[in-house]
Amino acid sequence: MFLFAGLKESPVTPHAYTLLLAEMGDEIRRQVDVVYSQDCQNMATRWGICSAGKISHDFTVALKTLPAEDHQVVAVAARKLEDAQEFSRKHNISKAYGSYEELARDPDVDVVYVGVVHPCHLNACKLFINAKKNVLCEKPLAMNAKEVKEILDSAEKNDVFLMEAAWTRFFPASVQIRNLLAQEYIGEVKMVRADYGVPRSDQKELGGGALLDLGIYCLQFISMVYNGEKPESIQASGVCLETGVNKTLAVILKYSKNRMAMFTCFTGVQLHNDAIIVGTKGKIQVPSPMWCPTSLVVNKKETQYPVPEPSLPLNFTNSTGKRFEAGEVRQCLLKGNETSAFCLLKHSISRVYGSYEELARDPDMDIVHVGVIPPYHLNACKLFINAKKNVLSEKSLAMNTKEVKEILDSAKKNNVFLMEAAWTRFFQASVQIRNLLSWEYIGEVKMVRADYGVPLLHMSRSDQKDRCEGALLGLGICCLQFICMVYKGEKPESIQASGTCLETGVDETVAVILRYSKNRMAMFTCSAGVELHSDAIIVGTKGTIQVLSPMWCPTSLVVNRKETQQLVPEPSLSLNFTYSTGKRCEVEEVRQCLLKGLKESPVMSHAYTLLLAEMGDEICQQVGGVYSQDYQNMATRWGICSVGKISHDFTVALKTLPAEDHQVVAVAARKLEDAQEFSRKHNISKAYGSYEELARDPDVDVVYVGVVHPCHLNACKLFINAKKNVLCEKPLAMNTKEVKEILDSAKKNNVFLMEVAWTRFFPASVEIRKLLAEEYIGEVKMVRADFGVPLFHVPRSDQKDLGGGALLGLGISCLQFISMVYNREKPESIQASGICLETGVDESVAVILQYSKNRMAMFTCSAGVHLHGEAFIAGTNGIIEVLSPMWCPTALVVNEKVTQYPVPEPHLPLNFTYSTGMRYEAEEVRQCLLKGNETSAFCLL
Repeated sequence: MFLFAGLKESPVTPHAYTLLLAEMGDEIRRQVDVVYSQDCQNMATRWGICSAGKISHDFTVALKTLPAEDHQVVAVAARKLEDAQEFSRKHNISKAYGSYEELARDPDVDVVYVGVVHPCHLNACKLFINAKKNVLCEKPLAMNAKEVKEILDSAEKNDVFLMEAAWTRFFPASVQIRNLLAQEYIGEVKMVRADYGVPRSDQKELGGGALLDLGIYCLQFISMVYNGEKPESIQASGVCLETGVNKTLAVILKYSKNRMAMFTCFTGVQLHNDAIIVGTKGKIQVPSPMWCPTSLVVNKKETQYPVPEPSLPLNFTNSTGKRFEAGEVRQCLLKGNETSAFCLLKHSISRVYGSYEELARDPDMDIVHVGVIPPYHLNACKLFINAKKNVLSEKSLAMNTKEVKEILDSAKKNNVFLMEAAWTRFFQASVQIRNLLSWEYIGEVKMVRADYGVPLLHMSRSDQKDRCEGALLGLGICCLQFICMVYKGEKPESIQASGTCLETGVDETVAVILRYSKNRMAMFTCSAGVELHSDAIIVGTKGTIQVLSPMWCPTSLVVNRKETQQLVPEPSLSLNFTYSTGKRCEVEEVRQCLLKGLKESPVMSHAYTLLLAEMGDEICQQVGGVYSQDYQNMATRWGICSVGKISHDFTVALKTLPAEDHQVVAVAARKLEDAQEFSRKHNISKAYGSYEELARDPDVDVVYVGVVHPCHLNACKLFINAKKNVLCEKPLAMNTKEVKEILDSAKKNNVFLMEVAWTRFFPASVEIRKLLAEEYIGEVKMVRADFGVPLFHVPRSDQKDLGGGALLGLGISCLQFISMVYNREKPESIQASGICLETGVDESVAVILQYSKNRMAMFTCSAGVHLHGEAFIAGTNGIIEVLSPMWCPTALVVNEKVTQYPVPEPHLPLNFTYSTGMRYEAEEVRQCLLKGNETSAFCLL
């Protein structure tokens, strides 16, 4: 045997990691009540394959994606010779053995890949290790810590390489995660969460079960993030089958320095299968499948890391990614392997000029890309056009129709090519859209919707009217040109636009409705102030085309629920914007036009550009100005108790409802001047300097109580005893005793009372209840939610006497969501772990709830760091995902289909996310009062 000399364990997955994972696994199984029985540079690494099963097939296919001079499969062994021979024919392997012992004796094998089932790992590993073979063994390395130690000791004794196939760690996405963590790119990590659930084996003798089959991925991911640190404590809860195999498992791990992790694994149903790392300065999200990741979302910016296509069909997701762990094995075995240091010039451009005029005079240039900011487009374009240069100008071509016409006229006069860089149109996904529409694949288009929102106001020029194009020209132009493309350049019959402008006159947010002939419509929203979902959809009479985010540089289409990927190439250098290598498509369009002697692109013609400018002018005209509201008398007359941030948002939300249904008639604060200021801002006729005055007002039908939690008891009782109906912010009180006191008072006084569990009244929540009632996803088996927002900069947030803390401030939203899903059923058990500040206020809390019939729920809340803020419900027939923010949901993913439930835009700035959604709870109150109810059927106290 050619024996490599080098490392005996991987520095990425060292033996210490493997042993730690096994020890943690043993502890979790103990809690869940499960016990299982039982020169090299120039030569290829020669692999032997142990087992001819599905995973071995995929690993062999993955090896074939690597250079043949580096990796060769020379032998395969199975328990039956015919199985090994069949495998060898399929994969063109020269030797096939009917026993593992024969493979162990083969002198041409450098390293063995062990792909047998988990319970056989111990014997198989020891067989090959004792035969002096290097070993890469599938995870988990063994069934428990005792067996792992036995394998590690054997490898050390025989001086051979051994690695557990924790393949996740070697994907480029995982390498990037480790780089980002090493650079402290997201600050100090405070929370890690992962889940993995798919239908899997329940056979104990085959090593089945949630933890060893699925949870091992979550556990090793968490261990990687925390750099192999051992947790201070482990709390685990699960559901076991009669066979003794764990079906469901939820685990909370507490680490030093108030850091936490949690994961869920489930062999019964599909979970969301993603992971998230939350730091003090940001977060890293690993979208599904987290166990073989091909994309990362780092502080809301997504990057793709695709794996190669296979030469044969695979059994498991992204299995060609196993090439990365195989490459790690080879590098570890090679002694003294050195890599060349590359020193690339940044862009390798031969000539640089200090002025645009010099560039315009360059005789060797065929075309100029104009990338200055939009207010400078007119002068730059005319400079190059007058110098007889062809021009590709960034969008928007100019600031208004007048400027656009001036540029177009100049291009026509000088007989040069000119195109506005509406790059979206040239992506392969957009080409496919145009093809589908021309084939009438989804029938007649009836509706187009798009949105694009990215916070830009932190940029130095973003609020300067003379240097910034605003939301419409900067972002909305992408939506507008998309709609224009779908409707083939047709001019809309009418445009209705509304928006919010900064004091400088720059439009921050714009919402537009366009009406076309034949009862066709389109609508879009753009915002430079907030992050929007940034996708698009085309609805036809026979189906839909969904353009997944980012719609402005699309790489994914969902056509009648079938998703297609159209990836862009990887860049040679880091990029500033998403998928910018997709600009290659518009560049090639320019080249083809020039070769044909065209002066404009048929895909992005001058007529299109002019239409976009004219529509943009109309929208700007409608948005630019001060909007007045029509405040009429309403049937339900509201009084507002407290003039804080949440009361402001609630009052703004009320103004989104019909004026004839809701009116705010009075406001009260502890200081009269505060109430008067609030009343002026919201155009409220009466302002009081005490809550008692509000309680005595005969014109108030219902009081909204927005004081801090510890004051809820007294405030509620004050208004209830005055025979006022009450809507009180959550939580209703500080503890069960206080809640009972408020409920008894409401019952005694025969008035309406409701806690503000606003989540339940959003249209998305209504749809969830409907789907659950119809058993659309079968029987619910698992619910998970998280909500984390840094709050400790808020003065009262760390003060126990003012109701600070994660649970009462944030966790209540998760808890009420779970309670809604399980229809207010009381859990059989609750396990909670958390971190408290010195003041006694809880900073982070993780909770596992176990319900009857082997159903579970878990949630995490943190007032210290941002969490992903989503929720999901896993059933036996599918999953419902509530996209962030789950506490005020506007989007659901039901069995991979996304539906949007947008809330109205506010007429005043809000303090909290989607607060106009409070309109739904206000309307619920009105409907209850009209029906004479004393509480809401959807929010029973």
